[in-house]
Amino acid sequence: MTNRSLVLTVALALLAGCVATPRTPHPVAHSATRPAASPAASPVASPVASPAASPAAATAVPRTSSDTAFPSSGAVPNASTGAGVAPPPSGGTSPASPFGPGVSAVAAGQAPPPPPRELLAAIGDAQPRVETRTRRGNPPVYTVLGQTYQLLRSAAGYRERGVASWYGPDFHAKNTANGEAYDMYAMTAAHRTLPIPVYLKVTNLANGKSVTVRVNDRGPFKHNRIVDLSYTAAMKLGMLNKGTAFVEVEAILPPGDDGLLPEMTPAMAASAPRAPSVPRLAAQANGGLLYAQVGAFGIEANALALRERLNEGGVKNVLVVRGTRDGKTLWLVRIGPMASVDDYDAVVDQLEGLGIRDISLARSAWAQPSAAMPSTWLENSFARALAAVPRMARPRMP
Repeated sequence: MTNRSLVLTVALALLAGCVATPRTPHPVAHSATRPAASPAASPVASPVASPAASPAAATAVPRTSSDTAFPSSGAVPNASTGAGVAPPPSGGTSPASPFGPGVSAVAAGQAPPPPPRELLAAIGDAQPRVETRTRRGNPPVYTVLGQTYQLLRSAAGYRERGVASWYGPDFHAKNTANGEAYDMYAMTAAHRTLPIPVYLKVTNLANGKSVTVRVNDRGPFKHNRIVDLSYTAAMKLGMLNKGTAFVEVEAILPPGDDGLLPEMTPAMAASAPRAPSVPRLAAQANGGLLYAQVGAFGIEANALALRERLNEGGVKNVLVVRGTRDGKTLWLVRIGPMASVDDYDAVVDQLEGLGIRDISLARSAWAQPSAAMPSTWLENSFARALAAVPRMARPRMP
């Protein structure tokens, strides 16, 4: 047998082994806890059959999950043994849920395997409609794992960028925060602080894909995550295999929906935080470079002072760039580019260690390319080169 024939034979054998043996899913180490609520029928159902919901327990038990990366084989962790699931909080106990009675944290039996992708692809986006919001799932303030969350007074104007995760088999047919049965095949999501139910447009910043989902649950409670998506929504966004993605999330309010929390009193309205509203990013199929933005200043000296503080704190690749907003010149302090969610998580942890918590995602080195730099390719190439240049040798950005 010639060397070329031998190499071909070995390659074919390896390929056959990959096809025949499905890979086991591996969870990302950081966990998130999802509180459970009492069962109720979900008004938004998928065409995929779901098992009956578990009976309600006397006391609520929050559910613990992880940012899960699924291989393309679609293998599913076992909901009974907990394989592929992050461990419970320290001490093995879970805090009581603020959302009311729920179900056991572990369902009996095996979670259903995902149906063929072509069947899921036929499931359409959630269709925004006016729905009555109740106090169920909408406590003005609640605490999970020692962290207190205050709900936004309204979803109106909400637009945020950050990291999305998804949850699926281990929660399928269990109860969401507003009492509906979770359907991993429906176009739904979880959010920590928006009034629910509410509809969101979620865009994957890496590939430009978008979906519309209905929020009926609370979470994710993993640090530095802004939305938890259903299995089908994550599949449509192209983020199943990685488990997480950089996204832009925007509330969609149909005519007649004010987005307000239920039973909003004047005192509640005065104390409840308003929804964040970052500038909308233009759709871009190739994603572009993403940065962590930590400041926007009308005076350049203030931006340079923050950059110096970050450099002294050990933060690398800090840029000061000029942009415009509403006709005004701003000096933006950005860090990056971010090669991955793991890189972004590490930078956020570093910044929070320095007392900086107002952090958002921004695209490219310039907020608005100037006439001298009209090419996105040129802009991105310069940004990559700049990140590799020692700080003292860097030119000032235009």
